[in-house]
Amino acid sequence: MVEGKLSVSEAVRVLIDSHPHIRHSISEGLVNYSALSRKFSPELEKKLGKKVNEESTIVAIKRYAEELQKKEFSDKISELLSQSTITLQDEVSHALFNKNSRSSEVVDSMASKTEWGLGEIRIVVTGANRIFVVLKSNRLSELAGQLESDLIHLREHQTLISVSEPDEANMTYGVLNELTSALAKKGISIEVVSVPPDLHFLVDDEDSERAYRALKELIKQSKEVNNKKN
Repeated sequence: MVEGKLSVSEAVRVLIDSHPHIRHSISEGLVNYSALSRKFSPELEKKLGKKVNEESTIVAIKRYAEELQKKEFSDKISELLSQSTITLQDEVSHALFNKNSRSSEVVDSMASKTEWGLGEIRIVVTGANRIFVVLKSNRLSELAGQLESDLIHLREHQTLISVSEPDEANMTYGVLNELTSALAKKGISIEVVSVPPDLHFLVDDEDSERAYRALKELIKQSKEVNNKKN
């Protein structure tokens, strides 16, 4: 008996949706499409009232799987962003220095003066040949004066916007892209420093309000999406 004029793709979607455990496995990328095609073949032909080419079934399963996986991916990002918090700190600067024994020693000495109790920020990233430093503007200005010969660039009048995420977010592809895209859409230039579980965005002071609002809105929307899902 024919259960309506369905296309192969439509019938495949109906069958997958009627088996929640299979739907979930597909969204996780855990299903062999050929095996599922053979499993569905009798029921699919009953629904369509005709013989169905296995290749057509596999293509239909694959297309729906891509949709489900994309949705699962999007839902996961929303879930992680919904658990994130955002803070802002102004009057910071960042600089890049040549790395050598003296510059390393001076940076360590200056960084050790950070007054954590007053909420001061200190980020030091050491590469093979360079040292990237983020400090309160007055401290970094002093540091740049001491290491003038090793100073590659100094960027002042910066604001640090920090997004604290769940640990899992740092291992989930797409989270950083969502955050940077939200800023790129506003035409905001950024420097990004990752210190798990935090992502730090350095922006010009003049862009700080727009950047903060853009990230805050993204997190708010993610919370709304996650609340609806639950």
